[in-house]
Amino acid sequence: MKKHLRITVDGEEYEVIVEEVDRSQTDSPRPSEPEVKPASPRPTTQRTQQRPEPEQPVTPETTEKPEEPEETQPTDDRAPDKGDTPVEAPLAGTVKGIPVKIGDMVSAGDTVVLLEALKLENEITSPADGEVATIEVTEGTNVENGQVLMTIKSQ
Repeated sequence: MKKHLRITVDGEEYEVIVEEVDRSQTDSPRPSEPEVKPASPRPTTQRTQQRPEPEQPVTPETTEKPEEPEETQPTDDRAPDKGDTPVEAPLAGTVKGIPVKIGDMVSAGDTVVLLEALKLENEITSPADGEVATIEVTEGTNVENGQVLMTIKSQ
């Protein structure tokens, strides 16, 4: 008896025909069982010798040091003190506004930076009462999670 089956493997559909064989019948020869061998392990490639770096001609371009990006400096002459409280970006985004200036007095919870992330505007608030000591970013600056945006000098 033959059966038609439809089988799906990895999203591919196959039609197969299966014939049911009665093992008690001896008039038809039984196909020999295929020999099953375990899969041989894949050869591992190990580097025994590193390739030498290709030599480059010494030119003024290759002997100069690459330019290092400038670090963001505080916009005020004062450097942050140990007692200053940093205001950090809670997520990566773009600074859309800074409604405070250096020297402004702020209270904990006051909005000090507007940060756009994923097309949403987020209000970054002051973690402490005090005076805005430094502002480390400008409007339009792309910032990373944890980057210091400004510091608040406790009063």
